[in-house]
Amino acid sequence: MSEKSVGPAVLLALAISACGDPSAPAADASGDATHDATSASRDASATVEDSAAPVEDATLQRDSGVLVDDRSEPSPDASALPDASAPPADSGVVGTPVVIDARGIPAAAALYTVDRRQWGVREVGRAIESVLSGASRPDNVIVYVHGRACGGGGEPGKSLDGAMPELARDYTSAPIMLFWPGSDDSCPLGFPEARARESGPALAAVIGDLYNYRLANAARVAGVRFTLVTHSMGSLVLEAATAVRGFETVPQSAFETVVVNSSASAASGHNAWLARVGISRLRYVTVNNGDNVLTAAGIGRGTRLGKSITAIPLASGFDYTDFDANNVNHAYYLVGGQSGAGMRAFYQRVMNGLDFDFMGSSGVGSNTARDGARVHVFNGR
Repeated sequence: MSEKSVGPAVLLALAISACGDPSAPAADASGDATHDATSASRDASATVEDSAAPVEDATLQRDSGVLVDDRSEPSPDASALPDASAPPADSGVVGTPVVIDARGIPAAAALYTVDRRQWGVREVGRAIESVLSGASRPDNVIVYVHGRACGGGGEPGKSLDGAMPELARDYTSAPIMLFWPGSDDSCPLGFPEARARESGPALAAVIGDLYNYRLANAARVAGVRFTLVTHSMGSLVLEAATAVRGFETVPQSAFETVVVNSSASAASGHNAWLARVGISRLRYVTVNNGDNVLTAAGIGRGTRLGKSITAIPLASGFDYTDFDANNVNHAYYLVGGQSGAGMRAFYQRVMNGLDFDFMGSSGVGSNTARDGARVHVFNGR
């Protein structure tokens, strides 16, 4: 069965079993999946588990190179934060350390490197030291935020067995994954949006720590690029991170590139939170109307950002890349999920923290401007 020919009930089963799953076949609609789809169709919206998770002590810490704001006031709502649609002017890693309100980090959240070593959320500096200390020093570090974890044994094992080695091999990079707990809740049914959002403070702390580490160790990491990649429901973690107090002060030089891939965040209104992601000079959002996983994820919830950007405001300063013509499904940030030389060339650049020449690529059919953003439609070649 092709990716494009499955029905609505099967699409729902695909989302609940494979959303954010690099290894799950997007078009496998046989056997148990069909049975699950029949049950799932009775309740398309599914129940979201929103249990409270224990949190780490958020007292002032300086050993990781970050200043932690532990004031008693709650973090502001995203709407209360200043508009950061105009990115900071700096292009180098300069400035002063940022202060992130790191309260509320789920105790089970953690960082993992491709060698399966686990690090605390506040140990991103140590994780970077580890991945750069090998015999073959990478020139790019990917901070990877995974998606839904149904199948494959759940996270973090699922990505440690699949996506992480592929990121290291195919992009000659050193990946560091943020594991967010709850991504396997209510499998195969459910869409654990609340659990993803709970880890927003964890990602905000990682981003702040990483910038402060680069600031304090500029000579040590000279020549190394840093790339943030969120996949599927990982964009919900980033969305929540933008509401954490202090995130708005992270400058453009924290990362070289941000890639919001196959986003499971809502398409409507996404420009408000995405405009606050001014933490890199190069910023990309991928869009693919042929993404069956996101089709199912939108049932009862509205269109997902990675599915379509038709007739909605865009975030200024972002490059939206439309891969409808490439006939791919969901996990196309990995080389094995890509199709067409133009698409492969795009990912080889942006996943390695480099810019991509949309105007000079034969794989791009059109380039248009909208809302201060740019939309690039690939032609499948």
